[in-house]
Amino acid sequence: MESKFRETKIIGDIKSLVRNSSERDTIVWQNDGHRRIIYNVKEFVFNEGLQTLQLTLDDYDGDFDETQTIYVKLSYRDTIFKGHVLSFLGSKLALYLPKDVRTQELRSGPRKKFKASDEKFVSISVQSDFSPNAAQSLNLRVIDISEKGMSLLVSDSNKALLESSVTLCVTHLGAYKLNEAIHFQVKYMNRIRFRLNGKSVSSIRAGIALASPINDMHLQLFSQAVQ
Repeated sequence: MESKFRETKIIGDIKSLVRNSSERDTIVWQNDGHRRIIYNVKEFVFNEGLQTLQLTLDDYDGDFDETQTIYVKLSYRDTIFKGHVLSFLGSKLALYLPKDVRTQELRSGPRKKFKASDEKFVSISVQSDFSPNAAQSLNLRVIDISEKGMSLLVSDSNKALLESSVTLCVTHLGAYKLNEAIHFQVKYMNRIRFRLNGKSVSSIRAGIALASPINDMHLQLFSQAVQ
């Protein structure tokens, strides 16, 4: 099956992709006319505080031109980006954290994106270790959705609740109650900033994978409905 790719400029997504990568299967290359110069990476360090990457090239021959574009393919999800060089000493290449990357799309179907101001919400049921005998219901804002996954905005307190949960289910799409709740797993949670009602707002973006697909008709109705 042919892999699908997507572009992302979301800093939380990019940090997560870099954080999950390592030197294994990461490569760096540069095009020189009709020739492509490729190096494996033997050391990979991500400094999250400085937002830089340091890559040590394996058996480096000194044939890169640091004034020309350098490309990087990370080991995680075949993520590719243009590297903006901070420094290049010997075989050690320091790069700024990229502002946009191309990475594998793991969702099987197309995703529908929303602005926070679109007021798209889903309801989830959370059964946590804090209250194993009682499920709580949360109404969370949706910023994208596909048949097998969603991205939700959650508060810090809800983040802790999701992390401690033993059972997680989607129960409603907007006002529509699903015939059967859909179990899900949280794949990542990253802090992001966005604009809402003219103000800069900080929240946590949670990417979730559904155990079973959303009915296509229900997905279309949710996408089109005015909340």
